[in-house]
Amino acid sequence: MQIRLRDVAGRCPRCGCDEFQPLIEGDESPQAVFICAGCRTPTTRVLLLMDIAEKSIERANEFLEESRRRRGERDKKK
Repeated sequence: MQIRLRDVAGRCPRCGCDEFQPLIEGDESPQAVFICAGCRTPTTRVLLLMDIAEKSIERANEFLEESRRRRGERDKKK
């Protein structure tokens, strides 16, 4: 299973895999433990969600920088 928010999936901090298996089926808590399908490293739902949040912030910052660059190029042409 994947822990996702739209098109961003949480990844294993050790191997980068995005597939996990819950240690305890049905545990919906933030502290729920998931085992990486690639390397068997345990992590928690909250750590995976924090990974997703960091990636989302990076994407937003990249978008803002690109928008500023384009606006600067457009303003120079005027």
